[in-house]
Amino acid sequence: MAASIKRQIDRISRLVWAMTSLAFVCLVLTGAGVSLIHAADQDLEKLNRFVQSSNSSSAAMNAFREGRNLINKEEWAKAADKFNQIVTQYPNSEVTDAALYWMAFSLKKQNKFQETDDAIGRLIKGFPRSNWIKDAKAMKAEIAPHLDGGKSVTEEIHREYKLSPGARVEVSNINGPVEIETAETDTAEVHIVRSARTQPDLLDHKVIIEQTPAGLVVRGDPELDWLRRGLPDSAFLTRLSRDPSGFDWLRHGREVVTLKLPQQVNLSIKQINSRIKVGKIKGATQLIGVNGRVEIADLEGSAEASGINGGLNIAIARLGERGILVRGVNGGAELNFANVVNAELDVGVVTGGVYVDVPDVAPLKTNKDVISRAKIGAGGAPITISGVNGSVRIRRENLDENTRPFRDLAHAFVSDANPITATAEPMRKLEEIHREYKLSPGARVEVSNINGPVEIETADTDLAEVQITRFALGLADVNDRKLKIVDKPDGLTISAEGDSLRMGFNEVRHRVTLKIPRRVNLTINHVSDRLKVGEIDGSIHLNGLSWKADLSLASGQIEMSRVSGTAVIRVTKLDEQGVNISNVSGKVELLAPADLNANIDVNGNHGKVIIGLPHKVQEGTLNGLRFRAQIGSGGAPISISNIIGTVSLRQM
Repeated sequence: MAASIKRQIDRISRLVWAMTSLAFVCLVLTGAGVSLIHAADQDLEKLNRFVQSSNSSSAAMNAFREGRNLINKEEWAKAADKFNQIVTQYPNSEVTDAALYWMAFSLKKQNKFQETDDAIGRLIKGFPRSNWIKDAKAMKAEIAPHLDGGKSVTEEIHREYKLSPGARVEVSNINGPVEIETAETDTAEVHIVRSARTQPDLLDHKVIIEQTPAGLVVRGDPELDWLRRGLPDSAFLTRLSRDPSGFDWLRHGREVVTLKLPQQVNLSIKQINSRIKVGKIKGATQLIGVNGRVEIADLEGSAEASGINGGLNIAIARLGERGILVRGVNGGAELNFANVVNAELDVGVVTGGVYVDVPDVAPLKTNKDVISRAKIGAGGAPITISGVNGSVRIRRENLDENTRPFRDLAHAFVSDANPITATAEPMRKLEEIHREYKLSPGARVEVSNINGPVEIETADTDLAEVQITRFALGLADVNDRKLKIVDKPDGLTISAEGDSLRMGFNEVRHRVTLKIPRRVNLTINHVSDRLKVGEIDGSIHLNGLSWKADLSLASGQIEMSRVSGTAVIRVTKLDEQGVNISNVSGKVELLAPADLNANIDVNGNHGKVIIGLPHKVQEGTLNGLRFRAQIGSGGAPISISNIIGTVSLRQM
């Protein structure tokens, strides 16, 4: 018993160490670039302020708003095309000069410096009295070193290599994004754009390309191996303390690596200080030490992912015999299978729960209703998951046309029509519950531990209508995971037995639909599927979200914590208690009216906070670890803390 407890403590300690190390890496890398982030947010603020100041509904202005939205989404190519369309179709409109500036801005983001300079030239020549001239000239000075006529601080590399099937491709120590396209070819195309503020910055970090007997190596020099280990080594810290400018390449240098590879390769990517996107791979993929989100579009083979700070998404067409290992991921993980899943699942410490939305899951090992090992389908390749800060979802995306999909339940809560093992029962209905209750204004409504979707409509009424359907697979019966509905003097409580954050393998699912009065105080704890809430005039308390939520608040306060999914909140008016958002590894979007008056207090920000309304920073630096800002004339508090995902505040 003592040995078992010690092992559990060791596992938790290792997880805490891994998460602490990842946080340190994030601070070192993102903190170094605070000035760049601040500048980008100032640009975004100017753009939003310009759009909000116009009441025009002209075709040109409507198109400009579309361009603004594309910039907010960081879709730079589409934004440049949209602003170019405005300049071409509406050459004499009230926004033509602004469209030229933001077209240049979008082109700059794509490192298209000559096209950026051309757009700025058109703006300066055609609109010499434009309000955007000062910003345009500042941008022109910024890109001057990147142009042919200026001091060269960029380098472009284009090379091609022949690779045999099954070759090994290694990419490592890159200070920037890595994108890998694949095709049915035997040629590897390497395109690298390196840029830095000065020539010494550029020379501080090189990229070496080598063709080896085994395949191809693309590596930065010096190494960023401490990304994998979690903490910089003593040499790094010593040099940083003696001469911080010696690491200007980390702040101002950047490498953008784009590869086009054969599909049939074995891929190893290590120590990358940005996001990674990979196309279709037929082979083994290794991802170690990444400070950014990782996406693999189509995997036929095995994968190992460890030390990822930003989340992981893998689409699997065919699972190789070596399976999948996910270890030390900050931000959650998604494994999306295109076909029937046959695997052995082994789960370690996962802070946000593991949800398996595939047919034919058989528990192999449980501990107090928490399943740590299970067989999926006929069993087979291992899927090992441990040390994840966030939730993990395993889904089957493409169902056979003969399967029996479950209407209104997310993804594949179904039974395989042609099981490989013994015949499995289809998901069956256990019971339907229909009840009505009278509620007084300001009553408390609480919904907890629901293993399925929840939809809450609101109306001007004093009646609460409850409709719940329970479903089951396998041997589950009406007594498993029972629901409790309690009508109390101060409100209504609906809860299921067990903890939904550990119900990923459960055989009982719920679908909850409520129609309640608008004037209530709503509390929702641990919903493992999508959540939709109509307009509430009171308060909303949400604790534990791992999927998607859409909520509306007419007037009142909001508290939200433990969000590893995506939440969109529409707020019309806040009371004096305002908004409190904490522990976000996913994405929260707060939509508010343009005339919102509020005070924002951000503490423990390791992710990204976007303020898309006019504001003034009062303390700290926007997107620093801690800062305070005022929106409008100030007012209701908006408190944001412990963020490793994204929280954005935008105009409704």
